[in-house]
Amino acid sequence: KSSAQSTVTGQIGEQLTTGYVSGIALTSGVAFNLGSLSLPVGLWMLYAFIVYSTTSSVSGNTDWFCSFNTVSATLPAAGLQKVDMGTMTPRNGGNNITVSHCFYLAVTSPTTWYCVGSGIGSSVFNSVTGNGAFWAVRVG
Repeated sequence: KSSAQSTVTGQIGEQLTTGYVSGIALTSGVAFNLGSLSLPVGLWMLYAFIVYSTTSSVSGNTDWFCSFNTVSATLPAAGLQKVDMGTMTPRNGGNNITVSHCFYLAVTSPTTWYCVGSGIGSSVFNSVTGNGAFWAVRVG
């Protein structure tokens, strides 16, 4: 659930956030929502980070994504709304992969935006979780 923090609603500096989200169990190649924010009309900066970790193993060709979309649990096709960290491999209990992203947008009608992530391991993808936060700051 999003909430306004420390600034008057509708004013520059207004913040909306999902808070910290942890323990989202992942399946290789399946997009997931870290969270969603309902943005009113205005100019917004979206920020997010997703930490991918495992207590087991991941191997093969890997890709790690952090993106923003108006479609739930769907990575955007391309463009500035998506960051791909490429081939990096988290190890059992360490070497977590952190993907961060920011995106400026003009909202012309109230819209729900999702922070969408995905991890891919072409050979082994065991016990992988996603953790992170998603927030927006009104800039105009």
